[in-house]
Amino acid sequence: MTWFSKTTEQLKQGLQSGAVLTGSSAERLRAAQELAERLKLRLYRVDLSRLVSKYIGETEKNLSRIFGEAEHRDLLLFFDEADSLFGERTEIRPSRWAENRFATFQGIIVFGMSEGATLPPGLVHKFASATIRHHWPPG
Repeated sequence: MTWFSKTTEQLKQGLQSGAVLTGSSAERLRAAQELAERLKLRLYRVDLSRLVSKYIGETEKNLSRIFGEAEHRDLLLFFDEADSLFGERTEIRPSRWAENRFATFQGIIVFGMSEGATLPPGLVHKFASATIRHHWPPG
């Protein structure tokens, strides 16, 4: 069974909340599109430049709006360059509320991240991880 097939089944059964994809930006996008297609969901690519704010509470408000809109629709949320949310590349980091909101979202989330980037410890166990070039093309 390929990573795509296994992950698709885990997502369908609710055993995973989403996936973390590493590889080039184009590879991550293709893989997110493939997962959305296999899950029969529409891909919603979240624009992080419009999501993250330097003002206190604005990032959380923006996330809340996105999650509120997505929770009752058949969407796969794709946060490419998600390491900018969780990693060293920015001084603006989501609060514990935001991390909890990612963990409790009742939908599918896919994070696109640079190789070597990591999710916060509270999210790691909820997401299947893969370096896309090791699993492309999907079987």
